[in-house]
Amino acid sequence: MEQQLTAADLPRILDLLAPSSTDSQKFVALTLLPRLLEPNKETMMMVFEAMDFNFIERLLRTKSSNPDMQDGTLKSIAVNILSCFCMHDDLLEKKQLVNRIPSLAKSVGISEEMSRDIFKIFIKLSSAEKGLVQLTDVEVINTILNTLKTSKDGKSIISAETKRLAFQAVHCIGIQVLAHLATDANSGLISSSDLFNEILPELSLLFRTYQDQLKFDLLNMFVDMFSYFDDKTKLNRELRKDTIKFQQWIENLRQGLRDILSSHLGPEQRDQSLMLTSLLLHHFDAEWLFSPPSTKSSSDKRPDEQIRNEAKFAILVIQLACIEIRLMLDSLAEQQRNKADNHDPRLEKMLPTCYTILESSIEYLAKIGQLLEEEEAESGEDAALSLPIDPELLLKLKNILTETFRAIMDYLVDVKTELMSVEEACQDTRIIATIRVLSRYLSEEATMEKEIREVMPFLVDVAAYR
Repeated sequence: MEQQLTAADLPRILDLLAPSSTDSQKFVALTLLPRLLEPNKETMMMVFEAMDFNFIERLLRTKSSNPDMQDGTLKSIAVNILSCFCMHDDLLEKKQLVNRIPSLAKSVGISEEMSRDIFKIFIKLSSAEKGLVQLTDVEVINTILNTLKTSKDGKSIISAETKRLAFQAVHCIGIQVLAHLATDANSGLISSSDLFNEILPELSLLFRTYQDQLKFDLLNMFVDMFSYFDDKTKLNRELRKDTIKFQQWIENLRQGLRDILSSHLGPEQRDQSLMLTSLLLHHFDAEWLFSPPSTKSSSDKRPDEQIRNEAKFAILVIQLACIEIRLMLDSLAEQQRNKADNHDPRLEKMLPTCYTILESSIEYLAKIGQLLEEEEAESGEDAALSLPIDPELLLKLKNILTETFRAIMDYLVDVKTELMSVEEACQDTRIIATIRVLSRYLSEEATMEKEIREVMPFLVDVAAYR
């Protein structure tokens, strides 16, 4: 029967951890300690102060000389002790823990159980700035990413639980780095742009190729990451430093989004996909949506058939955004008509999301139209041949936008005549967002004269009030 350890045994175990003790004595102490450490913070601090971390490092680095003892046994004992220490937030900034990260990373893969324990340690240490500095080392990051990859035959040799923890570790590290970058508090960290240009091609490739739950986990992670930035100029500048890698990962994200939005999936996945599309359009220009960077050549003045076919994805995204806008405006108008509580979290999130998609697309198409007019004026040739969208698709897109903005103007007329006063409308951020996207459209399109005449008095009243 296993002997029950009590607090009274602690002094004897601490004596065994003294630097003057033999490795065998320290080894015995380490095997006993986990049974005393977990419940008691005071005991944990005493053991931490007495611990010989050089010995822990040696356990992580050396192989067993005993043929009856597997190599992972020594390492697993060290990992177990470090895992116990990470249970207490007060210890996470300690260099004795932080400095173990490189050796822990090299121990990933010895066994799945050990790998899971190491990823849990990384997740905890990512919340400490000193730990984050070590975790953003490229070798450490790549070690975690390799756990997420499939084997050569395309089948995963890693369990779903291990992959989940590896993914969670990358997610935590990424979010913490973004938090530091957003506050300019990333001194000591690897350059954030270097880090993300290192991991985004890898993560985005997984997003593009995986067709299981990991694809949706990655989708949610990318939404979290790109939501962190308000300053789109800064993010654009940071992540475009390496042009080739930028083109790699944004094209991977594009193809992953195409897979999801072209499939019959649930509303949650569709919403998150539209959200990520909106965030990418907010931070970067819309060219990636209409024509993938990997198929473009700076020496080619005219797009090939592949680029025109790829524009079908942009049409799909805009069409989905337009459908959502019309449904949400109908729902919002119904709520306002019934004087119901119209606090709808999804509507408040998704209406601006879909508006951003429309605004960015209109801006891109206007820019393309202007460039084509200039090209035609200089060359005297029909510029339609240079259009990156098939003329039939462009006509379809124009019709989709026309119907959507007709619905938007009808909604604003209802607001004016039936739903609320100008003062109330000006205090509703959803209505202000609706007016903004309509203004962007009207700056480029003026064919719907009847609808414009109907909505213009309301727009004038809003402008006068504000």
